[in-house]
Amino acid sequence: MTELEDRLRSALEARAHTYGTSPQAWIEVRKRTLRSRQRRIWLLTLVPMAAAATALPMFLAIGSAQNDEAGTGVVTAYASTARDGDIYADVMQDKTALGDRLILDNPSEHRPMLLWFAKTTDAQGVAGTAFCTATQSRDGGSDASCGNVLIDTRPQEEQAWEEGATASWPLPEAVLYYGVAREGVAGVSAVAEDGSTVVGRLQRPEGAPLSIWTVSVPSKAHITAFTFTDTEGRVIERVKKQTDHLGPEANSNPLGSAMRMPGGLTANAYETPDKTLIWTLDGQEVGIHLVRSKDLMTDMGDRKYPVEFRDHGDRWFGVTTAQTTRVALIFKDGRRVTADTRADPWKIGVRLFSGSYRRPGDIYLEGFQLVGYNEAGAAIWREYHPAQKPLWQTPHPMSSPR
Repeated sequence: MTELEDRLRSALEARAHTYGTSPQAWIEVRKRTLRSRQRRIWLLTLVPMAAAATALPMFLAIGSAQNDEAGTGVVTAYASTARDGDIYADVMQDKTALGDRLILDNPSEHRPMLLWFAKTTDAQGVAGTAFCTATQSRDGGSDASCGNVLIDTRPQEEQAWEEGATASWPLPEAVLYYGVAREGVAGVSAVAEDGSTVVGRLQRPEGAPLSIWTVSVPSKAHITAFTFTDTEGRVIERVKKQTDHLGPEANSNPLGSAMRMPGGLTANAYETPDKTLIWTLDGQEVGIHLVRSKDLMTDMGDRKYPVEFRDHGDRWFGVTTAQTTRVALIFKDGRRVTADTRADPWKIGVRLFSGSYRRPGDIYLEGFQLVGYNEAGAAIWREYHPAQKPLWQTPHPMSSPR
């Protein structure tokens, strides 16, 4: 096994084990991988479909062509849609907030995240305090939930514990670990495999029953534990990082030869638990597509879409339909970059594209669109990515790092 294959095995196992505290770990990881699929809404701008379109909800109105690239028969897509309300309000419908929310920057997604406490009732009908989180992914997806284990049921001698992390796969540049600390805890540090430490911070939102600890570390740092100290600097608790191995074992055997692509990227398909196409840059995994026939460019409603887009730094890449020979990435100001597509050698039934661009800012915050062309140069599909909006409202001040 090569060094890359060995690292892939470890990375894919980590992907399967991300939700180490849940017996539904693999299901949750898979849902997270597919979260952007759930937000796609597809409209066919074909004249014969006009009558059927009137039966759709009003917010699914067919838009007119934005420029002369669109023509009759072009498949139009909206990769994400406006959301009524907010995910914080959704998760709190049957709960009561205990104190302010703590708002932080998620270093894995470069988006805000919320941490807070709430009064709730568990599955057995027992009332108590839960730790809650709300996160937004860079491509517009979101997660919000409150823990299944009530804080009240934890042993009183337990001074601090881990609640979760922003880790995902492929690995982001940095990961934020977070958890809860009781009275008497004054400091927190993450301990790496080589013995080095990274100092974190403790914060207690106004009105919160306990403190929230956070430690941000590079993804490549192999964290093994967290130590908690009192006001005198003495270690009063050491917590081993969650390492539960749940979910199926990943199999990193490639389906064929790797494919060299523009922009210095490499793609290959692997027989993982899902059958996965993996992109690498300089030997580091940077993108993933689920390519089983039931998953391939299919949303959570089993509707097909013609492109699956990824980006990493100034690289953009993805997979598209067999009929697409060129893809254009069009920015908010109208400027564009294009990439020719290449047939996949693994007989999956897609074409791959990749390239690079030089542009400051975050294209997801600005909004952009993708257009696919056939061999004759005609536009055959387009996908709109509207500028992202916050996924929660802020009607009152929230605690934030100072």
